[in-house]
Amino acid sequence: MKVDDRLRRAADEVREAGREARFTVRAPGSRPFWSRPGVVFSAAVAVALAVGVPLLLLQGPWRSRVLGPITTTTLAPTTTVSVPGKTPAASVEDVMLTIHTAINEANDAAHLGVVADGSLMLFYTVHGLDGESGSTLGMGQLLPSRLEQEMETGEVVVSGDTGAAVLRLVYPDPEPAWVGFNTFVAEPVAGGFLYVAGAWIAAEESAGYAEADPAVVAELLAAQTAAWAAGDTDGVLAGYWEQAEYIDGYAYETVEAAGLADFYAGMRLEFTGEPVISGPFFAVATRVTDLASGVAADGVSVYWLREGQIALHVLTTAT
Repeated sequence: MKVDDRLRRAADEVREAGREARFTVRAPGSRPFWSRPGVVFSAAVAVALAVGVPLLLLQGPWRSRVLGPITTTTLAPTTTVSVPGKTPAASVEDVMLTIHTAINEANDAAHLGVVADGSLMLFYTVHGLDGESGSTLGMGQLLPSRLEQEMETGEVVVSGDTGAAVLRLVYPDPEPAWVGFNTFVAEPVAGGFLYVAGAWIAAEESAGYAEADPAVVAELLAAQTAAWAAGDTDGVLAGYWEQAEYIDGYAYETVEAAGLADFYAGMRLEFTGEPVISGPFFAVATRVTDLASGVAADGVSVYWLREGQIALHVLTTAT
């Protein structure tokens, strides 16, 4: 069973439980749970499982752009607020560790306590040399008690209010295991952080893949760093597969190969940490600057290496 099918089944079971709850006895004047905005939003997400995410396809010629001096502005921190009914994680890193632990312990309360109402997760799966973007599901629908899986968590790359956690997802035999990253955005609130958005990017182990080679990753990042510093979009894309795509790990907007040159021409990337490898992917802390406004934000890039070339770039920032 594909991972998307399992997740859809879990969401369907939660939705069915909601329908059954309509016939329970309530105190006069009480408000049924399905009329609450957060539940309505989550249900709407579940109904739209097969729709996927909007595409942002930017057309234009492949070109190189030489940049002049750039002035950057770092976004000021926002004021935190208290969120009733939530149990914020103590740090950005602890947000995903708490979610993974809750899944392993089938602890719905711990899971729901650290995820913001209306938060989502995008699923991108790799089968051998083929990758596909799947469903975007509401975190309120992905209750640990409904899932049949165990999360093995490794190193967590943290940059600003974002992160990428090494993961291995194991199902009961004979289902396949998956390896890759969970990316996420953590929202600062009173007392800590809540999960607000993210992506699950993983390769099926049984389908076979080439583990990302540290030497290849280092060489590729050096070439990418030089090209980004020079404003050379041709140089950036020289390391990309011809059918590569970009995904915004927060807004879930997608840019396909034909639009990458124009899209990348509007930004500058700086890699601010060491890469971490998980399966055919690697993650690296990234500082992205919008050239039009000069605004910079810290985030995490996850790249899928397909036969030594970048086939996918997922960039997650809190903006």
